[in-house]
Amino acid sequence: MMKNGIPDNLNNGIGIDPVSVEVTPPEQVAQPDAVPTPEVASIPDASVPTASAAEPVEAKPTTNGGEQPVSNEAVIPDMAPTSSATETPVSADNGVVQPIPGTEPVTSDPNVVNSNEFVDPKKAQNIGTQPPQKEKKQKPINKILFIVLVLVLMAGVAYGVYYYLSLGNNIKVSLKTVQSPINEALSTNVEDYATVKGTATKNCSVITSDVDNTKLGTYKYTIKCGNNSYTGKIKIVEQQKNENPTDTSDVSVDLKDAKVKVGDSITESDFIVDNTCSEENCEFAFSNKEQLTSYLQTPGTYDVEINIKAGDEKSATVHSNLVVLGTDYKVSAVCTKKDNNVEITDRIAFNNENIFSDVAYRIYKYSFTSEEDYTNIASAKLSRITYNDITGNTKYDDNTKTISIFIDLNKEKLTTEFGSELTAYSDITSNYQSRGYTCTIER
Repeated sequence: MMKNGIPDNLNNGIGIDPVSVEVTPPEQVAQPDAVPTPEVASIPDASVPTASAAEPVEAKPTTNGGEQPVSNEAVIPDMAPTSSATETPVSADNGVVQPIPGTEPVTSDPNVVNSNEFVDPKKAQNIGTQPPQKEKKQKPINKILFIVLVLVLMAGVAYGVYYYLSLGNNIKVSLKTVQSPINEALSTNVEDYATVKGTATKNCSVITSDVDNTKLGTYKYTIKCGNNSYTGKIKIVEQQKNENPTDTSDVSVDLKDAKVKVGDSITESDFIVDNTCSEENCEFAFSNKEQLTSYLQTPGTYDVEINIKAGDEKSATVHSNLVVLGTDYKVSAVCTKKDNNVEITDRIAFNNENIFSDVAYRIYKYSFTSEEDYTNIASAKLSRITYNDITGNTKYDDNTKTISIFIDLNKEKLTTEFGSELTAYSDITSNYQSRGYTCTIER
C-alpha cells in the first residue's frame, strides 16, 4: 500500500518507521596558533534517534515516457554543515576518532613534543597548550674584541705600576748639613734641608721630631718623599755672633778683594765697589795703616779693616781681603767643588817654575732658597761672621741670595788636606781632581 505516496514496504519489512538522521555539526576545538588541530566530527547517539517525516518522493518520468522506478531505500537529506576543515574519519568498528595522517605521535612520552613540534593531541591536558618556542641562539661575544679589551686593561695596569715605581726611582734628594741657633724654632721648609729633583717639594715632608733645639749638639732629621726616606744631620749651635763688635749697620757698602804683588801700594778704594755706599759723602780710612804696610812686604792673604764715616753721626767698620802675590807669580790653579748648598773654591798661586808660592785661599759660597733664612743672616751685612763652623770675611749678594766666606789656606793646611807635602802644579791639581774638584788655570 501507498502511504503519503511512499510504499509501506520501504523499510523492507523491518517494521520501523522511516527516520531521517540529523547530523550535528562538530564543535570547533581551540588549537594553538602555531599548529592548528583538525576538527573532529560529533557522532550522533544511536540510542535516541531524532526522527522527522520523510519528504515525499516524486516519480520522475523516464525518457520513454514511463515512470522512473522508485528506490526502496530512504533518502536521507544532506544535513552536514559546510566547513573548510577536513573532517576526521570515524572508524566503523569502534567509533574512535582516528588522527589525520601525518599527526600521529612519534614518542611514547605523552608530555614530550614530537619531532614535528605538535603536542600529543590524545592528551586532554595538552589541549590549548602553547608548544615551546625555539630559543633564539645568543650571538657569541666577539672574541677578538674581548681579547683586545683584556690586553688594554692589562697594559693600563702595567703602565700604572711602572709609572708609580718610576716616580720613586727618578726622585733624587741631596741632603744638606743644616745649622739652627739654639732655642729657635726649626724650619719646616723641605728646601732648607735638601735639594729635591724628580718631584715637587710639596710632595715631600721634613721630620725633626728627634731634634732637641734647646740643647747644643748634632741630631738627625728625615726627609720623606712618597715611600722613600732620607736621613740628614742638623746641628744646634750658639746664636750668631758678630766677630767684629765695631761693625755697625749705620752704613753699608759692597766690598771686593784686592790683589797686589809684593812692594805694590794700595788704597781704600781698591776694596770698595764704586757707588755702593748707603749714605752720601762716605769717607773711608784704613784702621791700621802701619800693619797694612807690613802685609805688602810678604806674599800671603790678609784681613784688612776699613772705617767708614757718613756725616757726624753714622759710621761703620768693615773687613775685606788682601792677596799679596810674589814678584815671580805666574798662574793660579782654581779648583771648585759643589757640595749640597755650598760651593768651595780654592785658589793656589804658582811661580814661574810652576811651584806653589805659599799663597792660597778658599771661598765658601752658601746659597739659600729661602728668603727668610738668607735675610736672617745677611740683614746686618756683617763683614766677618761665623757660619757652619766657618769664620772669615764675608760678602753678600742679595740678588742670588748667596753668602761668601773667605779664609786663608797656608802651606800647613794644604799639606794636611793633601796627605803629604805637594808643591808642583801637576801634583796639586791631580790631588784636587781625585777628590772631586774641577780645576782650571787663572792668569
